[in-house]
Amino acid sequence: MRILSRRAFAAVLVAAFAGISLGASAQAPVTEQALTQQIRKLLPDIDPNDAALERAVRDAYGPRLTNEKLAPAMRFQSRMVKHPKLPEFLAKLLRPHYISAQAVSVDAAFVQQGIVLAKVQGFKRLPPTGQAEVVSTMADMLKSIAPADCHRLMLGDISMEGAMRLELDYVMGLSTARFERLVRLHEDAAVSELSQTPPVRVITEEQVRSGQQALEAKVAVLRRNRFLAADIERFDADPSAVHPKLACDIAVSDLEAMLALPEPHRTWSIGTFVDGM
Repeated sequence: MRILSRRAFAAVLVAAFAGISLGASAQAPVTEQALTQQIRKLLPDIDPNDAALERAVRDAYGPRLTNEKLAPAMRFQSRMVKHPKLPEFLAKLLRPHYISAQAVSVDAAFVQQGIVLAKVQGFKRLPPTGQAEVVSTMADMLKSIAPADCHRLMLGDISMEGAMRLELDYVMGLSTARFERLVRLHEDAAVSELSQTPPVRVITEEQVRSGQQALEAKVAVLRRNRFLAADIERFDADPSAVHPKLACDIAVSDLEAMLALPEPHRTWSIGTFVDGM
């Protein structure tokens, strides 16, 4: 039985992290402390006032951002940019690419990339209910986008710009209440990662095995009830070779199987999944 890897699904959630396109140097003697100090000096220029913050948020989300959704988006961005640990987090990303701290260049796009990475890494620190919401959101997004796009996301066969567009389209299509809840979840995750608290919940090897066994059993039941045996065999043999809608339907079904597990296997399985992102 092929259950798509956690990292394949993770591409859906890390779509907005476009990577750091910096010229890497052969040597990087600069310290993280020096970079942190320099970034701390530069960050205020990114958010000098609320008007500038609003322009940055509207540019990031595009014309579909309503006034109702603007407030939670601005709150999230403002809290992140002003977080005392953000310069240190960004410095860890930058250090391999700089010889001199004085040469460092920090723009709004890079800060956004750092915030998204902090959010994704922070999913590991969320409570079980928050991690379940991460998986539920992932399944909902896969169901909401075109099968061809869903299939490409699953296989990693899509440009980062294309993945960002799909994620943005999904977020902008949410109700204001759902949008605000999702932004709050992302804010909690990012703040947790920057603050390094609470600690990442430990799942023992025995719990990982038990959760995986329970998941495989539940996946098998849902697949038998929803799909033809021949289709399942073709998917297990090569997910890229099956029709996009079938591939996406099976992927969503597998995520729903995880969410439908009884406790404590649900928490163990979801925790293991999120930990692998």
